[in-house]
Amino acid sequence: MIRKASSFDMNFVAFDLVRDEEFINKYNVRMLKDFKEVLKEADFISLHVPLTNETRNMIGTEEFKLMKKTAYIINCARGGVIDEAALFDALTTGEIAGAALDVFASEPPSVDNPLLTLENVIVAPHMGAYTEESMAEISEVCAENVIRVLKGQEPLYRVI
Repeated sequence: MIRKASSFDMNFVAFDLVRDEEFINKYNVRMLKDFKEVLKEADFISLHVPLTNETRNMIGTEEFKLMKKTAYIINCARGGVIDEAALFDALTTGEIAGAALDVFASEPPSVDNPLLTLENVIVAPHMGAYTEESMAEISEVCAENVIRVLKGQEPLYRVI
């Protein structure tokens, strides 16, 4: 994602518990010492964390108050990382400008999920891994597995 965003001549700030110096240097990322600093400074906040006890509802009412009123939040991580009720409130009160979501706390999202009614929210299916390259690789692995089984060999990957 950052490679594509860099074509817009953006400045990047980030917080990560693990410093990847190669990544930082390649994309000229300014690492901040605290996640809340990122919330205060960024215009677009893109989340990329697993859902754990520590990250569940890591973005809630307090965090939205720290963000700029012109900020957008993008959740490419997992549903449950953002408190959806707090997000709805932040979006409807103008606390933040908008959100882009491809994950929800409940998957698939209920048709009566209030976030789906907002004009400042865009949603997409969680399909980030479905690139042209990954689809070609999946097809090749499938074909290889068929050939292996027809030859009496074990498939590379078995669904049990």
